[in-house]
Amino acid sequence: MRKSRFKEEQIIRILRDAEASRLTAVAACRKHGISEQTFYRWKQKYGGMEVSDARRLKELELENNRLKRLVAERDLAIEVMKEIARKEREYKASRTAPRSRWATSRGTPTRTAMATSMAATRRARCRGHARRVRAH
Repeated sequence: MRKSRFKEEQIIRILRDAEASRLTAVAACRKHGISEQTFYRWKQKYGGMEVSDARRLKELELENNRLKRLVAERDLAIEVMKEIARKEREYKASRTAPRSRWATSRGTPTRTAMATSMAATRRARCRGHARRVRAH
């Protein structure tokens, strides 16, 4: 956003000057070198404010922007963690899916089928080891 040529104190002084001298909006704009749109926007935002109120408003706006950034960063971190958890679930599911399908196609409970499959793998490894030992 573009920085204003006028500070809050100057804006409030211009608005008070326009009210005190009973100038029309057009005359006040010509005197201070601003457009009517700017004058009315300032009047809407700063009308009836004191300088201390304007400073406090600016501080609150800055704090609000900082908090919005923090919330956005937190939301992004949460989304990343959800994505990681989803990918881990998919990976685990892909690793256990063949055993589960094998078990359900034969009517065996999944845990029993996995245990049987793992035991068979261990036995095969042991037999292979035993063959290598005997051959030497």
